[in-house]
Amino acid sequence: MKKLILIVVSVLILKGGTFSQDRDNIIIRVVYETLSRKYSDSKGRASDLHYLDIGNSLSRYYSIDAQLLHEFKKEMISRKSSPQEILAKSKGYKSGSQDLIVKHYLERKLLCYSKVIIQDYIYEEPMDGLGWEFLEGNDTILGYDCKKAKAQFRGREWTAWYATEIPSPDGPWKLSGLPGLILKAVDSTGDFSFESKSIESSKESLPMDISYHLAEGEVIKTDGKTLYLVKKKSIEDISGSIAAQGLTIVSVTDEKGVPGEIPKRKMNSIEEYK
Repeated sequence: MKKLILIVVSVLILKGGTFSQDRDNIIIRVVYETLSRKYSDSKGRASDLHYLDIGNSLSRYYSIDAQLLHEFKKEMISRKSSPQEILAKSKGYKSGSQDLIVKHYLERKLLCYSKVIIQDYIYEEPMDGLGWEFLEGNDTILGYDCKKAKAQFRGREWTAWYATEIPSPDGPWKLSGLPGLILKAVDSTGDFSFESKSIESSKESLPMDISYHLAEGEVIKTDGKTLYLVKKKSIEDISGSIAAQGLTIVSVTDEKGVPGEIPKRKMNSIEEYK
């Protein structure tokens, strides 16, 4: 399927600021390759590299490409570049996943940040246990002996491999709660997977700023189910979603500049809300 490019006109409000003042220092940084089939008709899975930064009381999970794009936009804003100039010069950057997940260990809660088109959202949910079932069968990942477990979470069955040598109950995305760091996780359909590619211990005190991509506009506080429906609309009714955010579609072309139509897609979500 051809990749179509939507050209839109908007009035962007670009401003600095943070939603939360929570801070921590990075102790461990894990790089995961994430493979995801985001649309029901996708023939393959898209790849994205993510960081899991683990601190004493917080962790954050986010796309490396999204971070690079944010840093570029932040620099352009500091130069007082116009929204049109920022849009034009950012086309060479990959967008990556627009989700950022922060786990608060002590408060047992997740803060989930996301961007849909140009609007930022945030919601909070409890960091409940996933009810892992321990399984037979070990594996070795990055030199660590990993044990196996499975759990049901929002419509998907996950199998995870975790390293007890790394005594963190954390893992990629919203997966957590095992007696060791999750280094690999695969859902039973094969649509989504996470696999660690490197693990680094911080040799210096690196600050963990959890608000990195909330500097481009106002943030809407919502809940997981509502955001799920917003994302679904942005994929299955992109014209309506764009109009709802005050944007106007000027043209639709493929990567070679040939005019086309917006394809009809069906979202294949990593999680379902009832």
